Amino acid sequence: MIIHLQTRTAAEYGGGLRGCLSNFYLLIQSELNKAGFNSSFDTMYLFLSYPPMYISPGVVSMKADNDKFHETLPSSRLDRRYKQIEVILKAPEFSENEQKADQAKYEHQFDIDDRYKDLSQVDLAKTVIDKYLEAGALITSKLKAEDQFDLETYNRTLLAIREKIDEGFLKETTDRLAAEVKKEAIDKAIALRKERQHSNKIKDKVIRDFRVYLRGVEQKRLYPYDYQYCEIFLNLLRKHNVKFPVYHHIYIGVAGSIDECLEHFKTYDHWQQYGLSVIDYSNYQSETEKGKEKIVFDVIVEGLRDLAAIDHLDKEAIEKVIDEIKIKGLDTELVLSIIESKTHKLTITYFSRDMEEKCPVYFNLLEKATGKLKRKEIGRVNNDQLYFWLQKVTLTKTHIKVKSGNSIAADVSLKDLPRNMEFDIKEFINE
Repeated sequence: MIIHLQTRTAAEYGGGLRGCLSNFYLLIQSELNKAGFNSSFDTMYLFLSYPPMYISPGVVSMKADNDKFHETLPSSRLDRRYKQIEVILKAPEFSENEQKADQAKYEHQFDIDDRYKDLSQVDLAKTVIDKYLEAGALITSKLKAEDQFDLETYNRTLLAIREKIDEGFLKETTDRLAAEVKKEAIDKAIALRKERQHSNKIKDKVIRDFRVYLRGVEQKRLYPYDYQYCEIFLNLLRKHNVKFPVYHHIYIGVAGSIDECLEHFKTYDHWQQYGLSVIDYSNYQSETEKGKEKIVFDVIVEGLRDLAAIDHLDKEAIEKVIDEIKIKGLDTELVLSIIESKTHKLTITYFSRDMEEKCPVYFNLLEKATGKLKRKEIGRVNNDQLYFWLQKVTLTKTHIKVKSGNSIAADVSLKDLPRNMEFDIKEFINE
């Protein structure tokens, strides 16, 4: 039987314990396997429900709901069809372990019972064992004649672990499990990359999203350069018709070493994929702004080339994208769309800028009969607003007409931006 340990509280559900207890359940799993524990169930989920020490502003009302739910515990469910067990227990001992470090960041803060304050990691490790023992008793009370759950072996194994727990044991166990988990994650990532490298699937997906994720760094990370360059790469990968297999969301995973990248950047669905890249973040922080811009460009290029090598992408087209961006960098002018009539050609262009400056958007109108070209900035928006704002642009004999999106998402994104615009072509050309 595979065991899982997760936490839950108001507005937060899932995820394991923090700190040195994050992999502690794996010790329990290993010892149960060694002891020959048997069960007719394949999986057991144990949820530890703790009172919150804070809650985000938009979901304050969820605390009351969580408090009511918490008072109904414990609960247990044995799903014989899918061979799964789910147990939810009160676990107020874990509030500080999970939330004390972040409490000061939140406006809405809550105190907890003094009995559950300042518990040591040794105390908490023993409490984890106690919770598993409590779960075992609940499970046994619901067993039917056809069910199997070897409670004697289960309890004996847990109590043997509990007896060993002290600071030295916990440190040794934590270090060993962390190393094992890291090695397993890296080995699995390498195996998946080899599998992709040998598959050579059809490339028929157009890119929809391009992002950079930097491992383990707070604040604005690589902003604004990652924000600006992501838009530029997204636009030009589309322009050069670079296609991808299965996935259409491209993420560049950046960390201090390739092992760190392999360990942490995992895809959770078929439509996303990571290219891996390494950065010396200390060096980045000490660089000039121009130097920082170059480093961000280089790590994106490294990640994109990694993706190209693994998935057999069109390397020639990707290098054309890279070479085009090298010429003007962040001043690369991007084409949003081109609309033509018999008499005129309208090219809508923009520059990728940060969220404070916003992207300047230009109408470039060509009068075909005379070759006269008029260029005009029509406004500034963030890059995520562009497609909502200029969702429908039409070109008639006399006017350029713009209609923005009218969905709820568009309303949230565009806020006070003008939603309908109209330009007289004659006036536009002759201004």
